[in-house]
Amino acid sequence: MIKYYGLRPLLLASALLASTTTMAQEPVSATSHAPRATRAQQLETGDAPAFDDDGGRVFLITRARSKDLANLEFHGGDVINQPRQVSIFLGDGWTRAANRAREASLSEVLGGLDGSIEGIELTRHGVSKPGQPALQYEEPWHPEQQGDPDPVISDLQIQKVLSTLIENQQILQPDQKVVFAVFLSPELRSTIGESLGRKHYLAYHNFFHIEGAQVNYMVMPFEPNKKAARSIATQALVRAILNPSGNGWF
Repeated sequence: MIKYYGLRPLLLASALLASTTTMAQEPVSATSHAPRATRAQQLETGDAPAFDDDGGRVFLITRARSKDLANLEFHGGDVINQPRQVSIFLGDGWTRAANRAREASLSEVLGGLDGSIEGIELTRHGVSKPGQPALQYEEPWHPEQQGDPDPVISDLQIQKVLSTLIENQQILQPDQKVVFAVFLSPELRSTIGESLGRKHYLAYHNFFHIEGAQVNYMVMPFEPNKKAARSIATQALVRAILNPSGNGWF
């Protein structure tokens, strides 16, 4: 609000206009010095796009924006109708009984969305229920840095793992309805360029092409809390379905 003090009723119109113009500019000057968020802060809030090591954009699920499905904007692309979840539990840690017991909750995420906010959003965007049952696989992964207690796996390495499994026909072959859900075991640390899993993002989704087929996938670093893990997996899968090629709803 701009306030004027000491004005007399008989001020000339030109003087009033000059005073108004000068005082209206003051807020602009004040706000022009507001500090900008750093790149690290933008990554943590999801305000900055993330890119993998070959420069491709990756879509993050962050703590700040983990449940804003109603605010997605349409960018002209397709969604996946009748999606099928194919889960891959990657890493030796899933062989432990305590972790393996959690696989059932994560591998049937799409089948339990009836009546949920996520299920309603999928229906609103023209996505029908899964047409085929979910599948799951366990895949040990041995990083190049043998003996590293905290091995790192990048998005490009994820793509390499998926490519190898597909080429060797060890998992279901990709088609336009399949979303591969890659769940990392506790010992694997996820990275995307400068972004770190569980610090800058809770999960992410991406895609690549192999022999003419598009491979849609999501990746989730290990989340110790069971309830939170299912919630994060749901968010990542729903977003991968609504934005499989990077030009859908996001």
